[in-house]
Amino acid sequence: MVLNCKDFLRKIEDTPWFVNCGQAHSFYTSAGSLNKAADLWKSSKFEEVNSVAWESFRKDIPSHNKEIWEKCFIECKTILIRTLENSSRSNELLLHCQQDVEDFILLLPHVGAIGESLTENAKLNFFTNQLKIYEAGHWVCGWQGDLHDDEFIYPESNFIVF
Repeated sequence: MVLNCKDFLRKIEDTPWFVNCGQAHSFYTSAGSLNKAADLWKSSKFEEVNSVAWESFRKDIPSHNKEIWEKCFIECKTILIRTLENSSRSNELLLHCQQDVEDFILLLPHVGAIGESLTENAKLNFFTNQLKIYEAGHWVCGWQGDLHDDEFIYPESNFIVF
């Protein structure tokens, strides 16, 4: 199902950014501390799993959805930057991770979720599955699992949250 870009962007603006960071999540593994969460966030493993998921949906976006993708991509980035810059909790995380907002949003799932929806392939859901965690005020800061060098396996939603 293709996400409605305007509705999706409104949801980003309404997200209670990181208000429940540090509180236990009932389904996903907890990072345990802000230091551990920041280390996981900046780890090569988390960057790699995001890259694998990103490249998977990008190659599957049908040509008739490419224009929608480009428009939503730009709008989503702009709204993410604006809303995160206005969140005191976001600013605290940015300082702790030693990142500016533009680097930080590269690993947020929102742009990827739009791309996944444009593929119309329900199996591509790595980013989409993270959205409810952010809507609940948590931060997906890491991933646990194995990426195999010898074969492509789409990453499962084995998230670590803070």
